[in-house]
Amino acid sequence: MPENEPPAPPPLLIDETDELFGRPSRGTWMMIITLLIAKIGGPIVIFAIDPSRMAALLAVVSTWLWIVVLGILLAGPAGYWWRLHRVRARKDALQRSEWMVESDELPA
Repeated sequence: MPENEPPAPPPLLIDETDELFGRPSRGTWMMIITLLIAKIGGPIVIFAIDPSRMAALLAVVSTWLWIVVLGILLAGPAGYWWRLHRVRARKDALQRSEWMVESDELPA
């Protein structure tokens, strides 16, 4: 080992991972949760201050676009989850078909 080379760094005590609660992306879920809190908390505060029809109209007009944004943000994780379950179901079906034999066949 050459004298000018620094020693190797110690191993990490915590594994580097981007998974939180088994979800694929921590940043995506943090943004979705923040939007949910802000967009659900806002109308709650509006109705606590002024429970009227005009306040309801203000809440609907000010938040309808964010429902679309939330749907777009949830489409990625939902599509991933749906695809994962489809692939796993297909894998299970293929494994079952590989190992199951018809009952009327005679053993070799």
